[in-house]
Amino acid sequence: TSSDTANFNSAYLMTPQTYSEHFTNLHNDMVEAYGIEYSGIMMVRNRTKSNRAHISSLVTAFFELVNKDGVDIFVATRKFTEIARPESSSDKTSEGYAFIDTGDLHYSQIGYNYHGTEAATNFFGVIYGGPSYKATDVEIIDTDGKTRLENNHEIELAAGKTYQVAALAVPRDCGENVTYASTNTDVVTVDQFGLIKGVSAGTANVTVTAESGAKKTLVITVYGVAPVVYNYRWDFNGTLTSSKDKNDLTLSPLSKNNGENFEYYSNSSGYTFYHNKTDLTNLGRPDFVVEKPFTFDSESDWTLEWRGAVSDGNQCLLMGQTIPESVGTTASDHYAGYIYMWTKAWTGSNPAYYPIKFVPNSGNTVTLDLTETYYKKMISVNTWKIEYDKDAKTMTLSWKNGSSWTKIDTEKVSGTFSMTISNIFGRLNGKASQNFVGYMDYIDVHIETTKKVTE
Repeated sequence: TSSDTANFNSAYLMTPQTYSEHFTNLHNDMVEAYGIEYSGIMMVRNRTKSNRAHISSLVTAFFELVNKDGVDIFVATRKFTEIARPESSSDKTSEGYAFIDTGDLHYSQIGYNYHGTEAATNFFGVIYGGPSYKATDVEIIDTDGKTRLENNHEIELAAGKTYQVAALAVPRDCGENVTYASTNTDVVTVDQFGLIKGVSAGTANVTVTAESGAKKTLVITVYGVAPVVYNYRWDFNGTLTSSKDKNDLTLSPLSKNNGENFEYYSNSSGYTFYHNKTDLTNLGRPDFVVEKPFTFDSESDWTLEWRGAVSDGNQCLLMGQTIPESVGTTASDHYAGYIYMWTKAWTGSNPAYYPIKFVPNSGNTVTLDLTETYYKKMISVNTWKIEYDKDAKTMTLSWKNGSSWTKIDTEKVSGTFSMTISNIFGRLNGKASQNFVGYMDYIDVHIETTKKVTE
């Protein structure tokens, strides 16, 4: 299964240690049973849509096997997998063109020939190169299994966290092993697979050295982490002051028509909102600037709770970011960095009828489905909550039914994401639309995260 599909589960992949053990056992069995002296690892190409990060653990296992003492295993091919391009590629002059068929899946005969040539060249270099054929350099491959890191490349790492690299001596047919070492194991450790781990705050080097002395260095800065909690609450009762941690609101100077036509409005239930007193449906509604921008991300546990009502049939921004006037006015210019509610039915094959969309500055959009039942509650004053669990990697939408919460939708969130909030009820500049339309009692934000500690 391609690693970008919903059926792919990276938890089923072997760890580098397990893969290395299985391959070593296979190699030893072949030596004992058939007298095979050498094993070669031929690096096959990922499908175009595959996420290389998902298989980086196997790539590091390949390199660890090559660098393992006492086992005659080498990388038979490496470069081929990175330059191979399909016959459908528009870059017909590049090395590797037509190595893969037009379906971008199977190797062509040209590709097989090149693959075999590289394997044979590397094999004979390893076996017959002789002691004078030494490594001239070391290449360090980043955690994506592809990108090369330069000498003295800097990596920042939290204490307790890890960073995966892999390394080979070059040229690839020199046959030399490489070893990893830390200059200060109280700050940073590294194992035979190139797994770097931050131990305590400080700076240390990780060196990767070939047998003949060629080496490269990584500079690792480790920082500690300390827990920190942010609590903000805004009650829209005639003031824009935060009633919890200080984080007051002010009327955005970028808002359209933010003059005398706007006032605090109280409906019959007493809920208030800042709106255009002459036209509630006017798209020029103001928004409010947050004194201290805050972040919803995948590395924190957080909750966003609000009580209010959305005007029926409107697309409403709950919160987002400030966009400078220099940014264009099309929808694509303002796509990232906001949370909005759309109370219009989606028809056809789309299963999301009345969604709340979480569109981060970086990472994948999350759509939380209200369903038709809860849409009716969205257009009247009710209490709602979005929660993110960083360990479970889930985002949940709930509705408050009396004193208890009813979960409406839970979505698994893949990868990392981050959204910095600087505006309430808007994300756009003075040219834009889709700010909040409706009534709001309060908004409450709770974030449990960590901060860097360098000493």
